[in-house]
Amino acid sequence: MIQRYNRVACGPGTALAEGLTLVLPAEVTSIPDAKIRSMHPDVRARAAGGAWAPAAPGMPLVANSSVNTLDEGRADIEFVDRTRVLLAPNTLVVIHGTARRTRVSKTPPAAVELADGEVKAALAALRGQSVDVAAGGGGRVSASSRDTVVQRRGERTTVAVFDGKAGVSSGGVSVVVPKDHGTRFSDRAPPARPRPLPPPPEWATADVAPIALAPAGLGVLSASWKPAPGAAGYRVEVARDPELNDLVVREEVKPDVVSFRAEKMPAGAYFLRVRVIDREEYLGVGAVRRFHLVAARVSGGVAPAAREITANPYGIVELTPSPALELALDDGPFGPVPERIDLLQRAPRALRLRERGSAAAERRPDAVTSLPVRYTAVGASIQAARVATAGGHALEARVALDGVAGVDVARRVAPRIVAHLPGGVRSAALTGGERGGALTARIPLPPEATRPGEPLGTSSALARTAAAACSARATSSCRPRRGRRARWCRRRRPRPCWARTSRSCR
Repeated sequence: MIQRYNRVACGPGTALAEGLTLVLPAEVTSIPDAKIRSMHPDVRARAAGGAWAPAAPGMPLVANSSVNTLDEGRADIEFVDRTRVLLAPNTLVVIHGTARRTRVSKTPPAAVELADGEVKAALAALRGQSVDVAAGGGGRVSASSRDTVVQRRGERTTVAVFDGKAGVSSGGVSVVVPKDHGTRFSDRAPPARPRPLPPPPEWATADVAPIALAPAGLGVLSASWKPAPGAAGYRVEVARDPELNDLVVREEVKPDVVSFRAEKMPAGAYFLRVRVIDREEYLGVGAVRRFHLVAARVSGGVAPAAREITANPYGIVELTPSPALELALDDGPFGPVPERIDLLQRAPRALRLRERGSAAAERRPDAVTSLPVRYTAVGASIQAARVATAGGHALEARVALDGVAGVDVARRVAPRIVAHLPGGVRSAALTGGERGGALTARIPLPPEATRPGEPLGTSSALARTAAAACSARATSSCRPRRGRRARWCRRRRPRPCWARTSRSCR
């Protein structure tokens, strides 16, 4: 009972520390032997003598209950002493309780009986204790480990130990399997002598970017590895936790498949593990890589790609901050990932991302991921003419902008027209432009302006700029030929960008 409600190692002859506070119920209660901690679809369960029914997270499991994972199913079973057993697809187990709860018989019952499939025995909280798995035919595996995989196929049982050690008994013979070793037995035959497991595969050097963007919150995970000698296949697993218990993907592929790609993955941290399966069906030591998918969105009609950002110079990059990552603009210092990056104000050429705390390893080629920022072009067509008004005459300009789809032109661009007139320099804000229409502005003209109706100029231009405003400069004394191209200055930093209707305009 002490072990039910407290995270302590409790057993005959075990002394508890002086001053330790224990939590005990006011009355003795009956609790199940285990429960389904988490699961994926296609899992069913039944009580002893009952019918199969769909399982659910938190479902209690009493002695002699059965749990069955189907083709797409996985389940994580947690026992009362906080040990865990993870079930792979197409696995059938029978719950017998834990060895620690029953000391009546000389050989306590195993936690689960594996009828067919695969289980992973994991020690979740109390080190030094073991998880017992009974295999059909009388075999038994006692794993003092956080990662021991027991597979039952037909009459053959294979044990692979990736952490700690495991005792394997069958046919009256027992062997101890150390870390990164395995053994097997068939029916009631003695277990084979422990042998080394296949080594981890080597990653291909061409795929080293551990951080990528996830446009609209959905990204792509991809990796490749070099072919392993003697491989009969590979097991590829993707999980959300470093122990790879919370699996989201598990696939076994043929030996000629040496790459993996998963699309539409939600943003977050992932762990990818690849294991070799040799010709004797032993599962090898895993090669593990960590990936980060950062949710990203760019306002202004520009969508980021996985490893670069094609951005409108007036856009805003919106990121989902992660406490595990740091970001730097260009060659600037690293800091927390911001929620917004205003390209109009900052105009970075690249975003650099790295895992927090990896400053000492920054010289490694995969320590920092650089995402280039490529700016799209902004174009303008300008027409100007003298028009009659109630108070005299005015210079009317019409400007059509290209490449600003999705941009709030009035707030982000704030365009103005500037005219050099005989009486001095005058300017006016360009307004309108709703639904893709032209922007317009009027500037009053002095009496000595040109004759009514005579066009003052027509020009078009295309420029890449990160300017805070885009203005047109014209003068009544300049009469360029129709179709003359305007001259644009190009600046990376946000400064006004001027268009001149004539080379004679200064």
